[in-house]
Amino acid sequence: MENKQNSLSKIEFIEALLGESVSDEPKRKKKQSEVLKTILDRAYDIRKFELDLYWKRATYFWGFLVAIFAGFFIVNDQSKKFDFYIRLGVACIGLIFSLAWYLVNRGSTYWVTNYERLIDAIEEYLGISFYNLNLENGKSFWGFSYYAFSVSRINIIVSFFIFFIWLSVVVVMLFLNIKENYQQSIDFLLCAITIVTLLFMLFLISSKSRNDNSNFEFLKRKTGYKKD
Repeated sequence: MENKQNSLSKIEFIEALLGESVSDEPKRKKKQSEVLKTILDRAYDIRKFELDLYWKRATYFWGFLVAIFAGFFIVNDQSKKFDFYIRLGVACIGLIFSLAWYLVNRGSTYWVTNYERLIDAIEEYLGISFYNLNLENGKSFWGFSYYAFSVSRINIIVSFFIFFIWLSVVVVMLFLNIKENYQQSIDFLLCAITIVTLLFMLFLISSKSRNDNSNFEFLKRKTGYKKD
């Protein structure tokens, strides 16, 4: 269930940014507008910073996943006869990294969107029409001309597809192994690999940013010169 307790109206949101009530007095209003323009510039800078991080993270995960895919094909080479647990371990690593990439993409998109909405709200209040003015979607969905596709959403879909592939690989490997050895005693190593993988996946899924009113403290270190 969504928590509506801290929802703000547009004016309350602007007042929260200013740290004071919106004023109609000309001089005060002008000063508040200058403060909002400064905040607007910061929001644009942070949005650009988040976008830079977004693509750096994408490059980071692509590099790891390509290496994991290559490693998986190597250990599944029939001529080299790698142990089943090694093959399963590589597949589980691919599963964890692909899930992390999918979640990171969604998290990065959230923070970029957060600052885009902040920019929208400030520009609307100031009567500025810059960020919310866009080119038309495009002449046609088909073809090679420009079109207003969501790049971040496409990246999220691709990352989910890669995650689904690794999930399918792991499930099929477990199913075939259990099918072949179901009459034998419990395979503790297989159980351990499965449990560890599930725990890592659970940790990743539960890694949500805190939006509650958390209390925190600052500590001051004591420093001084030691006498000879």
